[in-house]
Amino acid sequence: MRFLHLAPASRERAIKRAGLSGSKVTLTTTHGTTSLSRAIFAMPIIADFWTTHQWLRELRRGHDERLIAVCFRVDDDETVHVGRYNEPHQPMRARASARWIAQHPAGAEVVVAHRIESRDILRIRQITQLVGWTSVPEGEKKWNCVCHACLPRGSRDLMRRVRAAFADATLAAAQARSEEQILEALGRLEIPLERARGRIAPSKLLVHARSPNPKVRRSAAQILGHFKRAQVEKVLLRLLEDDHPEVQCEAVEALTRVAGVARTAALLDDSYEGAVVTFVELLEFEPDSAKAVKVLETVSRNATGPLQRAVETVARSLLADPQVGAPEQRHLRALAGPPSR
Repeated sequence: MRFLHLAPASRERAIKRAGLSGSKVTLTTTHGTTSLSRAIFAMPIIADFWTTHQWLRELRRGHDERLIAVCFRVDDDETVHVGRYNEPHQPMRARASARWIAQHPAGAEVVVAHRIESRDILRIRQITQLVGWTSVPEGEKKWNCVCHACLPRGSRDLMRRVRAAFADATLAAAQARSEEQILEALGRLEIPLERARGRIAPSKLLVHARSPNPKVRRSAAQILGHFKRAQVEKVLLRLLEDDHPEVQCEAVEALTRVAGVARTAALLDDSYEGAVVTFVELLEFEPDSAKAVKVLETVSRNATGPLQRAVETVARSLLADPQVGAPEQRHLRALAGPPSR
């Protein structure tokens, strides 16, 4: 009976010389627990290429090294352990393992309980690295959440999963039959775009910024704040002129996020007063207090009415922050106006 073992390419010469040594494994079987001192994980070579090579992508998830296929033989009547990973295995003859795995392919594996000598290796060959499953064999059981808890920073498959989540949500938005379904799909983009940090193009979302529904335009403006400035600045500037105030406010927040407060202040010179008021209110949360005070002074020069009141409110709020330095405090006191009674 012929079996296939997947091994790192760097071990090819050693395998040709000394065979497969195996490793110590504690295996759960239908009769209890078995400790194997020399275990080789393998798959029977059957007609279905995917089933035989299904473990390749999963085994490669933790490293960049290519895997090679080591084909070897064992006696047909030899006893091997067969089962799905993380489940009890059952002993059976090697020739029967091929039939069992053909009937139960997903996540199946064979454990040969001894080393494989070099004389029993039939062939070592290069194979495609794009076959098989990752995480779980069944696609419908995959856990696709990309939050920080489920997918920690630095995970090797972070961007692959983020792009998949982005593609899934944008497709759902494109195929939606109602505005509620569009909003639900766009809402699912928040976490993937936050994790992508500008490494995804916004082209598939721009159509929603032109939606006749202001709720959809507002949601589109919000998620555009996760892209790079050059990718979305023109669209956000157009949304600043939207006739719906909530869309304007969301566009201001997104523009401030992608362009920074200094550039946003310059871009807002000729915009609607409501958008500028929203921008001034955001200055309260600017981490760089010196920059916030400088922009606040610039905006206050021609401020009247609601805008003047917003400048004074933000100035008083910043004055109450103990982390604001003395030079900024002097400017803020001038901007805050007379103390309210």
